[in-house]
Amino acid sequence: MKQLIFAPLILEEWKETRDTLQKYCRLVGAIRETLSRPLPFSLHTNLLIYKNGFTTSLIPKNEQSPDQLFEVIIDLIHKRLRIESNYREPLYIALTGQSLNALCDETCSLLTDIGIKPPLERPSFLEGHRGMFDSKQVKTYWDIASKVNRIMKK
Repeated sequence: MKQLIFAPLILEEWKETRDTLQKYCRLVGAIRETLSRPLPFSLHTNLLIYKNGFTTSLIPKNEQSPDQLFEVIIDLIHKRLRIESNYREPLYIALTGQSLNALCDETCSLLTDIGIKPPLERPSFLEGHRGMFDSKQVKTYWDIASKVNRIMKK
């Protein structure tokens, strides 16, 4: 068996970036949870591994338009949150370490622009402290996470 070697990811060096990424994932996970059809064992609340980061997977725009789908992607390679749909052009928000409150406002605004009103509990996302989103640390984390994902798929 081939031995895998992972780049070091030292907690003290990436803790602030990790915490910021965790907040961003919590926001996107809440979008998936509130707008997806419930699945057994709360599987509709998890983010999924995507080729460049994490995704909500496809979510219907609403019950009246089940063929109109969108997904929210945390693109760790390009350091942006991406909203893609099959009925509008992709929308982007650069991930710079902005506060959770700022990212929530921007995301909700873009979702509203494409006809989606996310029923998020706003008090959960009012944190106004700017975080850190260090590109090198995010790349190291993503390299490790994607290797582990490939192993788990095998």
